[in-house]
Amino acid sequence: MMIRDKILKLHHRHKSSSSFSEKSGHRFDFSFSNLQARQVPKGWDKLSLSLISVETGKTVSKSGKASVRNGNCKWTETWSQSMWITPDDISNNQEQFPLKFIVTMGSARSSILGEASVNLARFRDAKAFTPVSLPLKKCNHGTVLQLEIKCLTSIRDNESKDMPFYAGEENMEYNNMEMKSEETSLPRLSSYHSFASTEDSLGRESFSSQSDSNRHGNLIIGRQESIDSRSSASCGSYSFCESPKSYNSPYNLMISGSGKNAQNQKDDFKQFSHDNTTSVQLSASSRNSLQAKDTTSKELIAEAMMWEQNAQSLKTDLEMSRKEFADQSQQIENLKMELCSLGTERDGSMQEIKHLEILLQESMEKEKSTESLMLRVRDMDSVEKILKEELRIQKESNDDMSFQLSKTQESNIQLVSILQEMEETVEKQKLEIKNLLEVKSNSENQQNLEDKLQQLQESQKNLENTTLHLEK
Repeated sequence: MMIRDKILKLHHRHKSSSSFSEKSGHRFDFSFSNLQARQVPKGWDKLSLSLISVETGKTVSKSGKASVRNGNCKWTETWSQSMWITPDDISNNQEQFPLKFIVTMGSARSSILGEASVNLARFRDAKAFTPVSLPLKKCNHGTVLQLEIKCLTSIRDNESKDMPFYAGEENMEYNNMEMKSEETSLPRLSSYHSFASTEDSLGRESFSSQSDSNRHGNLIIGRQESIDSRSSASCGSYSFCESPKSYNSPYNLMISGSGKNAQNQKDDFKQFSHDNTTSVQLSASSRNSLQAKDTTSKELIAEAMMWEQNAQSLKTDLEMSRKEFADQSQQIENLKMELCSLGTERDGSMQEIKHLEILLQESMEKEKSTESLMLRVRDMDSVEKILKEELRIQKESNDDMSFQLSKTQESNIQLVSILQEMEETVEKQKLEIKNLLEVKSNSENQQNLEDKLQQLQESQKNLENTTLHLEK
């Protein structure tokens, strides 16, 4: 009953742990680098990029402002983001987009160029940087966000971190149950076969601990084979169990060659039970030590990989901080140069202000002198004479202008009369042309009529030219 309860307990624990791991999923670390925007429209001089969590709506990461050159904008930052991905996210046909990128020019909502979402479950196997192009949504300019995504933690690493704990615990308890069952159910087990089965189990455990490609499966298979070897040995002590291993075991040969009775077998059991218990305890302790070493070595390997990844990320961050420091130092130098130029401009403007103040004082002094001169003018007779002379000159000029006006009026009247006469002559010529056309249609001498018509047209042109000349 105790063995059955323990088996049920282990089966329930294994089932719950597997269901928990299936529901909970794995934690993946992703790296985003080489962030850049293509086909940026004109008018967007500097852009910044933000990484937003769709579930919480909070900003996970934000870049600095980068300048746009020839329609391209590149950010020098490298981001790292952890994401919990469940098997439902991987097997689900409908893609989940837990993160989105937003490209903005400032903090205002109206300055958002566009946004793009990414499904990180698709890049869980990306051991190297994978280039991705994401067209910006809510953007009518065709802008595309390009980046490279790398998964720092693969699925096998996560499974290797999770599996050995459950597998080792389950196999340890199962082997303890097996040892107890051997002590209670094997009354005629020889020390030689116990030692052989112990060596077999230890050899398989060491072989399973040395394999790296499929270490978890080999660990379980090796222990299962050791269990099968011991169970086959226990079956070999009875007459109803038939297996190839029991036929070839030295214990079975010893049983078949001996002619002892039941009393001698009881004495043998009393003699060998102590050796059997000791050998089983040694095998259990060696198995536990190997399991502990295997678990610690795997944990150390996983921790070393984690520290290596952290070192790589720190190196990347250090390079980025160095670049940022160099950029900031360059910006500081540029600001110093601008400050010096502004200082020189300020000095020049101060000198100009002083010069303008001097000119203003001189102009005020000139105005005062002109006022003093005007006050000194007392001779009003001379002023009146000057004014009368100017009036006389104005009158004479007015008389001349009136005379010229009258002449122009007379010439205009003559021109009007000439124009009237020309119009009358034109009307007469038109009538003559009509008559000539009628005569042309009826007469046979068409050539003469055409000549006359040409002459009339030439005379009409001459008249028009004369009228134009007269109008001028």
